[in-house]
Amino acid sequence: MEFFEQPVELYVDEGLRPQRVQRKLYNKVFPRLISERFPTMSEAKVLERRNQMIAKPATDPLSPSPHATGAAVDIKLRYAQDTKLFVPGTQVFMGHKPVDMSSVARPDAFERKNIQSDNAQLAQRNRRIFYWIMRGVLCERASGLMVNPTEWWHWSYGDQMWAALTHASSAVYGMPPEE
Repeated sequence: MEFFEQPVELYVDEGLRPQRVQRKLYNKVFPRLISERFPTMSEAKVLERRNQMIAKPATDPLSPSPHATGAAVDIKLRYAQDTKLFVPGTQVFMGHKPVDMSSVARPDAFERKNIQSDNAQLAQRNRRIFYWIMRGVLCERASGLMVNPTEWWHWSYGDQMWAALTHASSAVYGMPPEE
């Protein structure tokens, strides 16, 4: 793509996340990582922070976690790499740090502000391009994908959130049976 000074690619950071993995991430991994990063944070604050960063594992099969259905992916735009593995520092600048779940994580965060700095203008431009790539507009064919209103990198097709955003009568995909 010619929108950036060098070739870029879509990098799927995460896709299908079975419920057992979601439970482990929610109950053990995220609290541990947050506690390690912020050792003086109280347990209540750690759990509050965790709830901002990862969805609670679904218990109702009629309302599954988006990643558990296989209908949601976390996608980043990065500069083209020789390897398919994650390479730190290769993401296109979007004005957001991965641990920041504040309003800046919203897809429209830089549309809601009076843009002042060069970095904010760059983030706004890059998010707009990314959004139109993901929606299929730049390919002249609608993708049907919908972005999570609170996470610019989280896209889905056919899950509960997608159904709500598109006003579909129901989701296409539900929770698969436990392994």
